[in-house]
Amino acid sequence: MTDNEESIRFFKPKVILFNIIGTILPINWQDECLKPFINNNIRRFIEENWLDSEFVYDMITIQFQHESFEQYFDNNQKDCPLILNFDRDHSNWMDVIDSCEKFIHWQINNHITMSDSTLELLRLCWMDGYRKGLIKTKLFPDAKTNLNRWKSMNIQLGLLTLNTMNKDVCRLILSSTDDGNISDLFDYYIDEQSIGSNRTKDIEFWKKIMELMKITNGSEILLISHQGRELKMAKEKANFQTLLLLRPSVVEFQSQPRSYYLIRFSHTDRLEKIKFV
Repeated sequence: MTDNEESIRFFKPKVILFNIIGTILPINWQDECLKPFINNNIRRFIEENWLDSEFVYDMITIQFQHESFEQYFDNNQKDCPLILNFDRDHSNWMDVIDSCEKFIHWQINNHITMSDSTLELLRLCWMDGYRKGLIKTKLFPDAKTNLNRWKSMNIQLGLLTLNTMNKDVCRLILSSTDDGNISDLFDYYIDEQSIGSNRTKDIEFWKKIMELMKITNGSEILLISHQGRELKMAKEKANFQTLLLLRPSVVEFQSQPRSYYLIRFSHTDRLEKIKFV
């Protein structure tokens, strides 16, 4: 940042709390990281687990057969691949798995609403990929540098992951990123289970966050988010400091926020513009 670029100044907080999506992770991180991995690895995952996992075995012998027949016959989707039956000795297992892979790809490519069971299978696939270091989560380029900058100032960092993922999954995807393992940079992972609610309009929601952080004055927390309504609730209910982060890719994806939020809240497009006094 050059000297003539305006910075955004706040009183130094004890904690910086991020809504993870749109601040640390791009909004489309799943399309960029998970979808390609699933397309390329779902067959391998099924091959490695169908004999040892009752869930995977049931998926390819019962659930997928039911779903593919429903799509083909009941929904008249004649291009839908049908799942093959195992021979008695399972000697055709490669053909069966091939039909499962084609069925999953068909659902993805045709934007079919997937069953909860199918989504769980895909989740197990990409979580296995993270554990093996096969996926690198894409971060915003300025994320790690500024997180380290604030940690060096003895500021604690927290992540808010409501309606996106639980805290264990959040730690996992941040343990393998294009900037290395950044999961240990965060002192707090706050999901719906942590506070028993996702109702940001309730004052108890924000009080619970403060209790978890052992903070009594809300102004000692800076909330950074791309969601104006979330910032409004944090300010009104708990007197948090607030910043509307308008990354160009987020604005392009979601459109410009309401003028009310632009007037009401300090906003910037880069973390490096944030300064503390």
